[in-house]
Amino acid sequence: MLDRYSLEGLRRYEICGRGKFWRISSLEAAIRKGRKNEHPGGPAEILNVAGKDATEEFEEVGHSDEARNILTRMLIGALHPDDVAAIARERRNERREFWFKVAAISAVPIAVGVVTAVILWRGK
Repeated sequence: MLDRYSLEGLRRYEICGRGKFWRISSLEAAIRKGRKNEHPGGPAEILNVAGKDATEEFEEVGHSDEARNILTRMLIGALHPDDVAAIARERRNERREFWFKVAAISAVPIAVGVVTAVILWRGK
């Protein structure tokens, strides 16, 4: 059975400066460690996502099956279920906020169009 880690525990681990990075994948609920200098894209690629959920960044790059296998071997434990749920809630809230902003921004030109149409229609 895998060890369970909390987000808070990982933050403390990172603050202690043990020379490792950690990556959380909410899809796999996994925590990984490794050496940033071993990454083919260079240390900057790792440091940009160290200490956060890097699932999207990992998927966007289009990593090979070999890279996924390497990542699997670096598994050190599972994220606590409460933290997995918190990450999922946070993502849902971010999506909701995005669509609310899209709707709010779209409402202005639609309202202007409706008012303009009514004014033009009444003017005939």
